[in-house]
Amino acid sequence: MLHEAVFALGGYPGVLSSEDEEKKDIFIKHLHPCERVLLDRITRVAADYLSLKKFIDKNICAVNAKDSFDTSEAPCGIGGYILAFCKALYNVLQPYREDVVSLEKEILNDPFLPLSHVTYRAEKHALFLNVLNRMVNQLSLEGLHGCQVLGFLRRHLPSSEIKDAVGHILYNCHVFFYKQLTSWLLYGHLMDKHKEFFIEHRKDLSIGNSVSLVKSNCGSYATEVNGDNKVMYPAFCDYRINFSMLPPYIPASVAYKILFTGQTILMFGNSVGDRKFSESQKRNISIWGSKEEEFLHKLQELQNLPTFDLNKFETTMNEIRACVTEHLWHVAVEKAELFQQLQLMKDFFLLGRGELFLMFIREVRPHLTRNASAQEVNQAFQIAARKVLWADESALDKFHFVLHKREQSLPGERADKSEITSWDHISLQYKVSWPLHLLFTDETLECYNMLFKFLLRVKRVQADLHNMWLEHNIKACKTVGGNVFQFSVWQLCTGLTFLIDNLQYYLQADVLESQYILMQNTIQNSQDFEKVQQAHAVFQSNILSQTFLRISSTQNGHVSDGTQSVVPSNTTCRTEVNQVHRRLDQILSLSENLCECMQKWSSPLNEEELVELLKMDEEFTSHVRFLMQLLFCLRSEPCGAHLSQLLLRLDFNRWFSHSTSSS
Repeated sequence: MLHEAVFALGGYPGVLSSEDEEKKDIFIKHLHPCERVLLDRITRVAADYLSLKKFIDKNICAVNAKDSFDTSEAPCGIGGYILAFCKALYNVLQPYREDVVSLEKEILNDPFLPLSHVTYRAEKHALFLNVLNRMVNQLSLEGLHGCQVLGFLRRHLPSSEIKDAVGHILYNCHVFFYKQLTSWLLYGHLMDKHKEFFIEHRKDLSIGNSVSLVKSNCGSYATEVNGDNKVMYPAFCDYRINFSMLPPYIPASVAYKILFTGQTILMFGNSVGDRKFSESQKRNISIWGSKEEEFLHKLQELQNLPTFDLNKFETTMNEIRACVTEHLWHVAVEKAELFQQLQLMKDFFLLGRGELFLMFIREVRPHLTRNASAQEVNQAFQIAARKVLWADESALDKFHFVLHKREQSLPGERADKSEITSWDHISLQYKVSWPLHLLFTDETLECYNMLFKFLLRVKRVQADLHNMWLEHNIKACKTVGGNVFQFSVWQLCTGLTFLIDNLQYYLQADVLESQYILMQNTIQNSQDFEKVQQAHAVFQSNILSQTFLRISSTQNGHVSDGTQSVVPSNTTCRTEVNQVHRRLDQILSLSENLCECMQKWSSPLNEEELVELLKMDEEFTSHVRFLMQLLFCLRSEPCGAHLSQLLLRLDFNRWFSHSTSSS
């Protein structure tokens, strides 16, 4: 009976550990009831140990107490974390196994030991084994694996009964975690064939469709080079955070830094660069320099800590990230000519070179009266560049126009006139230089195109109004009696011209130029590429808001014009129309309509044309009145400084305020 009890406690097959209840009944039916109680208590301890032993056997295929048990490669599809768990579990059960061996020796030396002694020796481990067994059962029931095991163990760490055991198991699992982390951070290699790490490689998504953005304080990244649909930087963008695997004690902000660091290392090692950065050049660009050994040592120190220290962990991650971002800043600024590229983005997308696009409008307009091709539009742009004596041919190579159709118009875009619709089909694309694809992502370039379309429209309307005035003066000089059109036509034209001219000045001087200088100063005063990304993101967000292409936090009030109230603030670019932009769009549309009508109106105006003019004049008064009301109401909001500036530009002498209030 004593030997059967020891066999059961050791996890070996026997009568007490058998699932055959009939054999057990035959074995214990002649025992005293007190002995049956003692055996039952021994059996419960043995059952807990046997369950743990089966878990270990199932996951590592063979129990081996040697320290050479390797967790770096998992057999039979078992993950490294479960293997580390099993190895540590085997180790923490060693005192129990030694106690069973010691008990067996006692029984061999004294065959008359009472069963109560065996029960006493076994029950010293009862609570320990029972808590461990319940923990392992829960782990299996929840189907946890990979980094999920770390969070699971962390939750059980405060348990006083098994705190040391759980701490040892967690330490062993952290050893494997740091192997994966070191491989990713220092070499850009994801050592994760069983998908256990919190950073994952998305092999299931096609590269062309993976315009996936990793948005964080580390910036946004995209995959596709615009214009030719070729994937230039596939390795960088195909990784993301799997939050279901992220240990709960590691903040998301730190996880994003880890993701960014490994992606950058991977990018420098595997990216397909442009002509300026050949593969041989990039291999010679050393990110770590002499710091690789230093960071390796720091990661080893973190691994050797008995418990996970978040402060030390975050400090080390920040140091590694800072080294990477500083190196990336030097490459982007010095080798990829970041400041020159930002200036080009301003010159082209933001119409910083107004004379170039004024000439482009003149050259491309004849092509847009029919179905123009992208080649014709680009040829018109090349001609415009030559006429304004544009000297930087390399800059022109980076930009080209494409024509496309939209199923849904952007806020303020019109689809009712053939020429206007044709203008809306034009998009400007930019060939991104490596590694500036981290800064100028697909989403960023899409927002730049929104700005480009709006600014080009304002520029075009302004040019058309001035051209109409010039044509009128020429005709007036050749016409007996002077004026070609009635005074009321020119009064409307003058009012619209005044508004558009001041809107143009506000956009270019008060918004774009001032915000660009702020961004430029921030970048110049930093040697951290992440801060470059942040500065650029703030720059684009501000100009989108201040050019009224995005709902800003200033629009909290409600000003009704009888048709629609001002919508609450929103951070997206397209979901809701900014109400200031809506009114400006109506004024631009009115200007476009007036220019078209003046091309075909007779002199003097007939009755039908007078009615049309009167309707336009009423629309102008209505739009201006509501715009003034809107600006007055919203300028006092916390973020309404730019609205006050626009109001000052449009109504500096209070003429609109007085005229609209009296009407």
